[in-house]
Amino acid sequence: MRTGLSAAGRLLRLPLLLASLVLVTCGPDATPPNCPYMQPVCPDPQPSYAGQVSAIIQTYCVGCHGPGGLESNRPFVTWQDIDSHAYAGPMLQQLIACRMPPSDAPQPSDADRQALIGWLTCGHPNN
Repeated sequence: MRTGLSAAGRLLRLPLLLASLVLVTCGPDATPPNCPYMQPVCPDPQPSYAGQVSAIIQTYCVGCHGPGGLESNRPFVTWQDIDSHAYAGPMLQQLIACRMPPSDAPQPSDADRQALIGWLTCGHPNN
């Protein structure tokens, strides 16, 4: 008497295994279904780092991404931090997926979030 699965049975289990993996990796960090920022565009005029974006980052990001923060190994304190460490792309991805700031942290207004996403989409100029 044979125990175990036939080759066909093993092949049928592969899609189930992959589906399970997707479900496990799409936990609380998954993109919320009502996240409206999935198609970022560079606005005209471009948001200014010095005039607007720096204050948004200082208010909503530096608490974790600054000295003593939980993510201080990924500093966002200055434009140079963001540029020299190539954080603009990952920041944009986290913002457009509505993953950052974390849901238990203070949230920027829609206008502030749009300004930050716009600035990153425009290439994060030091303006």
